[in-house]
Amino acid sequence: TTYTCHCGDTYTADEVAALGHTIVVDEAIAATCTTAGLTEGSHCSVCSEILVAQEVVDALGHTYEAVVTEPTCITAGYTTYTCHCGDTYVGDEVAALGHTGEEETMWMKHLDSHYQVYTCCRTQVTEAEAHRKVNGVCSVCGFNPTINISSVEVTQEATQFEVVISMTDNPGITGLMMTVHYSSDIFELTEARSGDALKALTFTPPNELNSGGTFLWDGLEITDADIRDGEFLILVFELSEDALPGDYNIILNIRAYDNDLNPITMLITGGSVKIINE
Repeated sequence: TTYTCHCGDTYTADEVAALGHTIVVDEAIAATCTTAGLTEGSHCSVCSEILVAQEVVDALGHTYEAVVTEPTCITAGYTTYTCHCGDTYVGDEVAALGHTGEEETMWMKHLDSHYQVYTCCRTQVTEAEAHRKVNGVCSVCGFNPTINISSVEVTQEATQFEVVISMTDNPGITGLMMTVHYSSDIFELTEARSGDALKALTFTPPNELNSGGTFLWDGLEITDADIRDGEFLILVFELSEDALPGDYNIILNIRAYDNDLNPITMLITGGSVKIINE
């Protein structure tokens, strides 16, 4: 009996050595951005006859994604192009914008001192100096950290209303713990949203929105660019069907700290909810 290998070689049953003829797979090589690849092929293990020829796969070429760094008042802008293979290059530089002018300045107010910065980029313009307080208020910059609870007027027919809690003269709050109290038989708190004033901090609402619930804002450290005034908590209430006309209060208990864990004392104003009968 004569046996024939896939490579064409013939042998008899006595020619055992010829039984080594097998197919060897030539593995595919993936193309990269800069080097060509090969498709899968095969050849004979003994005579090396090519059974399936490998074909060249062209290099893929770089595929770049662009990340734009915008120019600021004091730093240039540019675009960084990065390929998935790690190749990177930087595009043309965009000149720094320059400050909008010395007249565009604002006070930066901290617990014990104040100085002026450009409103455009918060770059410091003047040297820091201590507050000059008269009756607790700085006579130079007006520093008087205050939390205001909006006072609202609603009718008995109203089903929902908002109370906005905001701050002025934020001295650089890095941690704030605030407990909110209200007449739970008159109001039901259904939603609580954190506002922009403390957006640099992590906001944690209570697990259940009940009177006496504690809201937390915390961070590791903030810079002048993070310090903002304005709204920091929006509360959405539903009015009880049994609510009677009258004046009701939203009451806050707060503990606040700056970067150095110094306690911050803040005046609290507002917080009246007036229910009227129309």
